[in-house]
Amino acid sequence: MPYLPIAFVGLFAYLIGSIYNRIAYSKAENEVIPWTHGIRCGAAVVSSTIAYSYAIYFTNFPVVMMIRSCNLISVALVGVLFTGVKDTALKLGNKKILVALLVSVGMIVFKVYDPNVRKDHHQTQLLGVVLMAVSIMADGFLPDFQAVVKEKFKPHPTVLLAGVNKWTMILTIAFTIVTGHFQPMVSYMYHHQDYFFDMLIIGALSFVGQVFIYRLVKQFKQHIVPFIITTRKIFTVVLSIAYFGHDYNLSQVLGIVIVFGASLFEFLSEITKDFKKK
Repeated sequence: MPYLPIAFVGLFAYLIGSIYNRIAYSKAENEVIPWTHGIRCGAAVVSSTIAYSYAIYFTNFPVVMMIRSCNLISVALVGVLFTGVKDTALKLGNKKILVALLVSVGMIVFKVYDPNVRKDHHQTQLLGVVLMAVSIMADGFLPDFQAVVKEKFKPHPTVLLAGVNKWTMILTIAFTIVTGHFQPMVSYMYHHQDYFFDMLIIGALSFVGQVFIYRLVKQFKQHIVPFIITTRKIFTVVLSIAYFGHDYNLSQVLGIVIVFGASLFEFLSEITKDFKKK
């Protein structure tokens, strides 16, 4: 049941963020984001998460992980070809697609040749591939929607955080009501009260992570957050290999070199641009 974590995390982040915003900012600063833009961001989050959660049931797990590794490509494609951002300083250049492609290739090489992954014989169905495509395209549009909000309304990071999570929660609950999952969701919470405390921990950890994410959204271009998230995944795997002594091979080393090489190039190029502007 993927709806419960999405709704609970959204509710938790919205409440904590709103309390902080009411203390730190004026009413006008809190209400700067129109509901139409909030819905677009919330819909992207809900579409991505629900589509991904259902895709797992219809798709071979290694295939799922490989497709998820390509979400940076969707971010770059949307940012270059379908962006709603008008400010040229915030737009992504064509070379971002190449950088995203290199990072994705490195991630795929690493995962394909991972000797620690068990072979999954679960058959991949067309519906699963379609759902994964929906998920990564929603991942691609979310950063661009947020960039448009940042460009037009210039909200504080926690104001954007609260606004996106509010609509994520509302849209998730609306979806469960329409699909008939709301009553089972509430019943599950009632009969598994220990799960509530697990959700509190997940909500708190998610909120702390989102504080940093939305600060990055405010500070940098829209592709930086998914870029960091993607490279963070392989960085933690490298640490895990070093600490736990997992098996690895030269193909995986090549994948790591590609990811970190492309990442280093991208970060240095962005820093250089900012330095030249000053």
